[in-house]
Amino acid sequence: MLEAARAYEGLTAVYYFANKPVTILFAALLSLNLAETAGPSPELARGYALVGVIIGFVPIHRLAEAYCRKALKMARALDNLSARAWVFLLTGIYHAGVGHWSRAQNLLEQVIDIAERLGDRSRWDDGVGNLAMIHFFRGDFERCDRLHADVLASAERRRDTHNQAWAMRGKVYVHLRRGEFDPALAALDTLQSLLRQDQQLVDEALTIDLHGMLAVVHLRRAEIEPALAAAKTGAALIAKASPSSFLSLPGYAGIAETYLSLWEREMVDRLGFEMQTINLSQIQKGGSEGINRPIKRGPASLPGAAEIRQSFPYRPTPGQPVAGPVRVAVRSPTAGGRVVASKPGPGRAVPNALRSRIGPLRNRPPPPAGRSHPHPAPPPSRASFPRLRRDV
Repeated sequence: MLEAARAYEGLTAVYYFANKPVTILFAALLSLNLAETAGPSPELARGYALVGVIIGFVPIHRLAEAYCRKALKMARALDNLSARAWVFLLTGIYHAGVGHWSRAQNLLEQVIDIAERLGDRSRWDDGVGNLAMIHFFRGDFERCDRLHADVLASAERRRDTHNQAWAMRGKVYVHLRRGEFDPALAALDTLQSLLRQDQQLVDEALTIDLHGMLAVVHLRRAEIEPALAAAKTGAALIAKASPSSFLSLPGYAGIAETYLSLWEREMVDRLGFEMQTINLSQIQKGGSEGINRPIKRGPASLPGAAEIRQSFPYRPTPGQPVAGPVRVAVRSPTAGGRVVASKPGPGRAVPNALRSRIGPLRNRPPPPAGRSHPHPAPPPSRASFPRLRRDV
């Protein structure tokens, strides 16, 4: 039973890098069910952790945390450092993905400590690489860069192409946040050569990140055609499966940022929008209320996510004409609470082809006193509620 559980556990790694979340969950549940029949064991502890971190992407966080707690409890009771390091790594990744930074950092630091005691450099790279990304999402780019440099040096000594590629991805993330686009492009070239060097290396999430970051770098260098080509390739890969790792958030965001920026540029070029500076407080609350709600998959913060939400705060409403001036912000409020925005010039009409993409900004009159909306919907009648069958 335990041998079969280990076999299915190994398959989960294959499915993870192939970005097949449903198949990952299937293999993880099979591994856990087989391990449970044998009673407490390192395989069972690893099975609990594996199912916990995968369910976190469904997402069912209460169930995921319950499995993670069971995994940690069993791992600490077992005298098996290798299983303990694996459990701490998976649960640390789960907590990092939902923004529990302190808890995740504590678990990953224990992974690093155990890996050093065991002399397991591969597990050490896993712990340090994920810890580096925690510092990235917390805004400590200097420490993130240092840790990725350590992982890169370790992976190069062991000729580990996969961890070298992960370390290069982390360095590109930092270059982009610093505005260092030439070094970022050089690092992306290295990353591409690493992926070409090892033909057996399969990591769909890393490939998506590569194209997302290429799109952003070319965009920042005003290289529009390469930026659009990279974004199209990345979007085609994204369409095949849902995200399976919080590490890929910057890559996914890069593709969205590229499309939105090019769309805004097209409107400026074709419609002759006038550029002006507005204060963020002038943006109508109703237009950005829905899009700025927390993402249910996990509240892990992405440094560039605010830029996209603040830059395009209005939800498109297909099929409705534009009823008033349209403003599309093109930069986040990184200084002084101000953004650069666009609006149609005097007397310019928005073409019908763009109406469904832009949506209206409704200039509603203020609601009457004591009412939250000038035309509230009537309350539902009793007849509108479904009847409950009494014979069930």
